[in-house]
Amino acid sequence: MPSGSPTVVALSIDADLDHDSATSADRPFRRIASCINSMSVSGGSELNAVRTAEQLAQRGHQVVAVTLTSDTGGMAVRYRAAGIPVHGFPVRSLIGVGAFQQLRRAAKFFRDMDIDIIHAHDCYSNFLMVLAARLAGVPVLASKRWIHQTFPQHRYTDWLAFHLADGVLANSDEVRRTVERAERISTNRITVVPNFLDDDLFGAHAARSEWRSRFGLPDDALVFCIVAQLRPEKNHGLLLEAFALIAREFPTARLLIVGDGPERERIEQAVDRLHLRGVVHMAGYLPRAGLAFSAADVAVLPSQHEGFPNSVIEAMATGTPVIASAVGGIRDALTSGETGLLIPPNDVSALETAMRTLALDPSLRRNLGVRAQVVADSRYRASSVIPRLEQLYTNILGARA
Repeated sequence: MPSGSPTVVALSIDADLDHDSATSADRPFRRIASCINSMSVSGGSELNAVRTAEQLAQRGHQVVAVTLTSDTGGMAVRYRAAGIPVHGFPVRSLIGVGAFQQLRRAAKFFRDMDIDIIHAHDCYSNFLMVLAARLAGVPVLASKRWIHQTFPQHRYTDWLAFHLADGVLANSDEVRRTVERAERISTNRITVVPNFLDDDLFGAHAARSEWRSRFGLPDDALVFCIVAQLRPEKNHGLLLEAFALIAREFPTARLLIVGDGPERERIEQAVDRLHLRGVVHMAGYLPRAGLAFSAADVAVLPSQHEGFPNSVIEAMATGTPVIASAVGGIRDALTSGETGLLIPPNDVSALETAMRTLALDPSLRRNLGVRAQVVADSRYRASSVIPRLEQLYTNILGARA
């Protein structure tokens, strides 16, 4: 587990499900367990998991959230607001006595709660909850939402989880290909179901002036925006180098950085080194970070590697043209020259050129944004994506019948 994971403690449960609230004939699935490593408010997997649970609950499914931490705050608040109880099985690591005890507890919980299907959303929950599902005899879906492993040992835990699961969900074609190559999982066991967006993002640009005022941005500014955790792979340093060149040429240019993380101090030092104080705005963490694109003329994500980032499709939904590295699932979301501009990773010259191109051509910005929003509207609304997930659950349950 990452550093800072909590000790093994019991998590109090302030809500539960009524076993007799509906019969199996009244609902498509009696109970779904949605499993996630933590209740972090800043992770993409955590955001996708809570959005999915909310949508499933709204569609009449009975959902419980399962986490491997004892955190009763963070995203747990959002689950409870949706009427979804949160159950904790905290572990310090993926191996050892503590992990085995929690694995057995989770298996008993799944049996006692009569869970129909378990959906694990990230690396740690894939490994432990797939094993617990096997002990409980409950069908289980594992997920792959990343290209590069955080730690080398995850290669082995992923391999085991994906081979033991009843199916694997990949959130883009590029991620699916990674599962096939790295974990040697057959194509027919992998289903692509993309991330999806909250509906309010699609009309967010109408409040452009309001959002600019919130961030202290002038109405006439040329605003570039990145929404991402402040982590090395997001390449904020490269973006600052390119923006420094743009700022010299375009006096109204501003860069809005939304997010927080371990690179914050290094980024602030780079802002000072490049003499960008006053034109770079550090907004920090925002609960609904994608709405920040409402204030932007151009979205930028120069990542070194990605799975299928929420920020790209969030920008598309707001009608904001995107410049992004041609890595991972970004290539599945954007078509360069049609719905955005793709650039080689770690190429400051290519990034500067793309930023200058959009700075000089308002018509191109508008056309890219409009076409991107059309694509996002057709592919990434919950109303399009959640039925595909429900069908995947149905297929897994049918194969077990």
